[in-house]
Amino acid sequence: MAAYSTDQFMGQPSGIHLVNIADDLSEQKGDVIKSLSGPKGRITRLAWTDLNRTLVTAGEDGFVRRWDVETGKITAENRIHDLDIKDMRFSKDGTHFITASGDRTAKIVDAQDLTVMKEFAFERPANAADMSPIADHVVVGGGQEASQVTTSAGKAGRFESRFFHKVYQEEFGTVRGHFGPVNAVAFHPDGRRYGIKLNCSLLSSLCMPANSNSKIHCANAALACSFVTGGEDGYVRLQHFDATYFNMLNKQEL
Repeated sequence: MAAYSTDQFMGQPSGIHLVNIADDLSEQKGDVIKSLSGPKGRITRLAWTDLNRTLVTAGEDGFVRRWDVETGKITAENRIHDLDIKDMRFSKDGTHFITASGDRTAKIVDAQDLTVMKEFAFERPANAADMSPIADHVVVGGGQEASQVTTSAGKAGRFESRFFHKVYQEEFGTVRGHFGPVNAVAFHPDGRRYGIKLNCSLLSSLCMPANSNSKIHCANAALACSFVTGGEDGYVRLQHFDATYFNMLNKQEL
């Protein structure tokens, strides 16, 4: 089963719609088996939780809500942001999630009672956030709004991905490269590499120094490319952590 949201349009309220996913794609139908509606406003993100018995949504009104899929009712809600929520990602174990908002904050929220556990503040809007599946690290991307990009230098616009410790909230790294706001960030599911199989020469050019031994850098490249970012400039960038990052994890966290 899949869930998707629709915006308010032509007198129709915004809502959540459930559809079955057929095992055979040739038998797939678009029939909606159930619709959920409630507060007005655009639903920007949604995710399944509680063994698919509950949906959690984030909206442009700054609220996060829990929906009972069977009854279609809202069981809990909390306004955690002053402006629209642009992104929401669950932790690997499903106990909490992180949000990013135009109010220049990212917050870690308990998935059951929707209370804010941690908050990260920025000088520019936060457009996207994700949490590492193997360490207590979060990454948040954003930058000055696109309408004002032409009047700002890249450094002033803060078009970057910033890394924080999830518990201590300390910033320990910044990755630049985009020429506009960062609108999407994601760790690889295993926290270490991306899941695309490429030939060794391309992996080498993406992830390792050109003067490396081909056999060595080919093997290490699969471990090095660790997260991806997408920006307003239209580019998707495959990023990698260096050996120092993984050595730190091996000694302190893994």
